[in-house]
Amino acid sequence: MSKVTVLMACWNAAAYVEKALDSLLAQTHHDFQAVCVDDASADGTLDILRRYAAKDNRIEVVALSENGGQAHARNVGLTQAKGEYICMLDSDDWLSPDALQQAVAVFEAYPDTDSVLFQVEEVYADHTRRYPLPDFERMTGKEAFEASLTWALHGLYMVRADLHRQYPYDETTRAYSDDNTTRIHYLRSREVRQCGGIYYYRQHAASVTHGVSVRRFDHLRANESMRRQMEEAGADDRLLSVYERMRWLNLIDTYMFYFNSRKELSAADRAYGLSEMHRVWGSIETWRIPRSLRLKPGYMPLRPMWWLFRLQEEIYFAGKPGISGKPGISGISGISGKPGISGKPGISGKPGISGKPGNSGKPGKENKKLLFYFAFLSLIRIFALSLLYNRLKNKKEDDANHCSNLAPEFRAHRYRASHQCQ
Repeated sequence: MSKVTVLMACWNAAAYVEKALDSLLAQTHHDFQAVCVDDASADGTLDILRRYAAKDNRIEVVALSENGGQAHARNVGLTQAKGEYICMLDSDDWLSPDALQQAVAVFEAYPDTDSVLFQVEEVYADHTRRYPLPDFERMTGKEAFEASLTWALHGLYMVRADLHRQYPYDETTRAYSDDNTTRIHYLRSREVRQCGGIYYYRQHAASVTHGVSVRRFDHLRANESMRRQMEEAGADDRLLSVYERMRWLNLIDTYMFYFNSRKELSAADRAYGLSEMHRVWGSIETWRIPRSLRLKPGYMPLRPMWWLFRLQEEIYFAGKPGISGKPGISGISGISGKPGISGKPGISGKPGISGKPGNSGKPGKENKKLLFYFAFLSLIRIFALSLLYNRLKNKKEDDANHCSNLAPEFRAHRYRASHQCQ
């Protein structure tokens, strides 16, 4: 039995996978098993994996005939895992020579520790950047879970095998849902610590820019799956409220993606996106959202009127300067539990300088703000009138039902009184 199992999902990674494998073979901790799952690559990745496996029996290869996505490939590898501890390594990333040794040392020094984070070095084409982890020696599982909601804690870590088998990778959707696995591992950990070993996380141009795809709406379903797993794991009421707030923020963020990118989506994709947002809008327990957020323009639930919520979002994002059509804000998570990057709104669509009208008769920044607030006040009036109308209508119906219920009793009372007089 190996001390550590490294799971590597590979898909069309021929240009990078050798560096990842070489970093494993250079580990100062020699007692490991590397399960490399080829997810139906078409570029020679499988041949490279088999060549390395022929030279070192610590490397095992599983070849899938159909592409199922990273979460599925890792779950296939998980069934082959023999290690006491498990971590993942993407096929385009690599580890420092002491990474496995450092993580194992923490587990052995602290028997109650269930998850150990690596240090992460983000590797760009022309520079590197250390991921800024909080300064902590130990966190409880609940603390680590909450920190992972904003990716203050990243998703690159080693975990005890028993915990990982209990909570395998979430295959709810092909994207986003494997982030849930990181968070549920943290939540169910007794302790979470960090080590000095380094995970080198390669940044591709494709991964730092969130492309326009209907799969962006999968984030909402992934959030729903996380919520279900939290309930099954016995998360307390406070953590459920924290997560519902995050779900609400992600819904608003997803609507911004829709607002910016709908022209690039097909009619069918737009309809699907709206139906997903509508469904999630109705499912979130908005009473768990802080009152200050529920009353914030652009974030008000405005239930039960979906059309009014949509109108609010259209006015809100139309009034926000600098939205350039790029999706994603508020730290959208990337693949494999890695934190999202470059999720800030664009800055190219700036209005006229200093609030003055810009060229071509475009309104200035201050004028846009005034227009937005005027429109939003009108929206609130509509909402208030709609609520008043519904309440009056319901009261009228209740009064009518009450009178109809009293009528037979009143008639019976009159009959008894008449009968007694006779």
